[in-house]
Amino acid sequence: MYTIVVADDEEELRRAIIRKIDWGSIGFQVVGEAENGIEALELVERMEPDLLLTDIRMPFVSGIELARQVREVRPTTQIAFLSGFDEFSYAQQAIQYNIISYMLKPITMVDLTEELKKIKLKIDGIFAEFDARKHDNPDLQQFFLPLLLDDYASFEGQDREELLQEQAVGNGFLKDRNNAFQYAVLAITVEDTNGKNRTRPELVHSVDMILQKYMKHYSFAMDGRIIAVLAATTSTFDRYLHIAVGEMVQSTERILKMHCHIGVSRIREHLGECHEAYRGAMSALGYCTPGESGIHYIADEERDNTMDMELAAECVTQMENPWWFPRGTGKLSEGCIRQTGGAAGCCPEMQIPDLPDVLGADPHCLYGDRRFRPAPAFCHAGRSDTGIQGSFHGTLPGSMGTGQCGQEKEQPDPV
Repeated sequence: MYTIVVADDEEELRRAIIRKIDWGSIGFQVVGEAENGIEALELVERMEPDLLLTDIRMPFVSGIELARQVREVRPTTQIAFLSGFDEFSYAQQAIQYNIISYMLKPITMVDLTEELKKIKLKIDGIFAEFDARKHDNPDLQQFFLPLLLDDYASFEGQDREELLQEQAVGNGFLKDRNNAFQYAVLAITVEDTNGKNRTRPELVHSVDMILQKYMKHYSFAMDGRIIAVLAATTSTFDRYLHIAVGEMVQSTERILKMHCHIGVSRIREHLGECHEAYRGAMSALGYCTPGESGIHYIADEERDNTMDMELAAECVTQMENPWWFPRGTGKLSEGCIRQTGGAAGCCPEMQIPDLPDVLGADPHCLYGDRRFRPAPAFCHAGRSDTGIQGSFHGTLPGSMGTGQCGQEKEQPDPV
């Protein structure tokens, strides 16, 4: 039996839908109703329904915006739209948010019932596919196993990365070498309510089913874990990584009735750094608590002490700029702080420490005519990692922040 929330600002229609449809006979149970988008979102968060049936235009939060927010907090909830607008723009946005059905008003209860039956069959298929088996690609596994487990010490610099890129194109993981991909690794385990590891090789397909909607990837089973290598642009990682891992956890709990643990590595610039990413993902997995699902990011759990020397030199140059510091004082002037809008915890007469301390300081304490500000960051569970951004392109070590600020695209990278 699947659960459903019905949302429509027209009370008469909403009540008619709830009363006149024999929900049990078509495999659904109504667990809530809402008259606006805010109420609907609250119900989705609290009741965790399998299906949200909603009008596309409602007060406070529209159906389209509601779909976007539902995907953030409950990506496993399927959404069906009721709309009085037979316009391509609405249907196009509905496709963008993986809407399972788009129905036009007015609609009879008979027609709505038939459509709900079709929706149930689609959800049945999603549940069945999540637990289905997969035929692996041996060429890719032979490529990724040494990539993750070895450090490729016999190759150095650009030759090493070029070799890996050529191999990735040859085995089909990458389409070509002309891409802006970065890389990350996930380490995933599934356990039953008694805390016993139930991660089986067939679950690779379950991981693939979710990741394929968001980014390029390859996943395989190894030593009681599922390992997934991800390739995507910075904006795609920022926008979709937390949604994808959240959907894995929710699907495991809802469909398999088990707990899911996921360790997430730092984002890496090169394929040759996947060995470090794998170690980070495994370390992050170690922070998971037995007996409950959890997602742990190594960037949250452990500080990366690697120093970017080019960025350090850039910071030194800026600190030596007399616009920043009155000559001979070694202190930030009050005028500099006012110029950048000030920041909590920064004193007008802040004494500048040695360079390593500066790099480890609160990023809001660095000022100048370049107007440093927190970079767009990878966000999850109501928090974000922050990188320092100016006219240079990069972030301080230990940050998931991006080095460029611009318009982010809405769709995942084509895979």
